[in-house]
Amino acid sequence: METNIQKKPVWLRIIRWTARIIAVLFAIILFILFTTTDMNPLLRNQHDYFIQILWILIPIGFLIGLWKEGLGGLISFVSTLTLILTFIMKEGHRDISYYIYIILIILLFPSILYFIYWYFNKTIKAKANSNHD
Repeated sequence: METNIQKKPVWLRIIRWTARIIAVLFAIILFILFTTTDMNPLLRNQHDYFIQILWILIPIGFLIGLWKEGLGGLISFVSTLTLILTFIMKEGHRDISYYIYIILIILLFPSILYFIYWYFNKTIKAKANSNHD
């Protein structure tokens, strides 16, 4: 009996687990932030539901990435970039502090790690299938 299971390189598993750990920590922090404070510095207008939805989609994308790295990375990456662009378009350089942009850029790290893992995992599987045939 032959197995088709390809052992993944250690560096790929490190990327995957790093993305997972950071994503879970960020998701927990964001969900705690949503439930315990009014998010005043991060959410200027409490009735801006588009921004609220984006803030909710980011940690949801992180958690989906635990199961499907490509999809979770895509959801969180697009949500974070959309939020950055929305802040730039709505706020410009007036009342918003630069630390919010730094926070948003830091929130991109798990998404990027998910994408890196997804891409290399797909590449390794394709090579294994082509060598196996």
